[in-house]
Amino acid sequence: MPLTPIDVANKQFKIAFRGYSLDEVDAFLDEVETELSRLLRDNAAGKDRTAGGFLPSGAPAEQSAAPAAPLPVPALSGMQGQEAALRTLLLAQRTADEAIAEARAEAEQIVNEARHEADTTLTQARSQADSAVSKAKAEAESTLGAAQRKAASVDQDVAARIQAATGDLDGRRRGLELRIDELRSFEREYRTRLKAYLETQLRDLDSRQGSDDGGAGVPASARAAAVGLTPGSAAGVK
Repeated sequence: MPLTPIDVANKQFKIAFRGYSLDEVDAFLDEVETELSRLLRDNAAGKDRTAGGFLPSGAPAEQSAAPAAPLPVPALSGMQGQEAALRTLLLAQRTADEAIAEARAEAEQIVNEARHEADTTLTQARSQADSAVSKAKAEAESTLGAAQRKAASVDQDVAARIQAATGDLDGRRRGLELRIDELRSFEREYRTRLKAYLETQLRDLDSRQGSDDGGAGVPASARAAAVGLTPGSAAGVK
């Protein structure tokens, strides 16, 4: 389908980020439209002049004798006008294609840069997250280690106190056992001395009574009962 000035005027392009200047493209399309219109007009005028150069048979002779008009500026032939219009159209199309290609390239570059930036940001975020997790784990392990060391220290302190208390109780027990042994020894010694003393006193008493009564004294059992002792009880004193 041939291109017309209306097609050029109504041609629209998609707006791309960082493409050619829209004002410059519009101005160039206006120039293409104007030039294409002029070429089409010149082409039509050339066809009219070519057709008017042949007079029909039987025309009045006065027409051939008319004064010659100024020669017009040679116009482009129909083929030349079409070639010029085609070249102009191709130039406009190439310019538009270059603008679109450049816009697409820049858009792709922007997308790649955005992806790279997003990947970098994601990598940094992951690295920071891993660092935070590692730091938290280290702090948790440090806190746990400190708590375990504190618990071990408390256990050791409690064990030392228990051992000290146990040792003190053992010492006191041994002291009491020694005291009991001493008291038992004292008791045995006291009983032995008391028994000897009482036997001595009884013998003295028997001796005095025998001398006073002429040998007919009170029996020993009676004298022992008088002082609260019997021969069996006196023998049982340790």
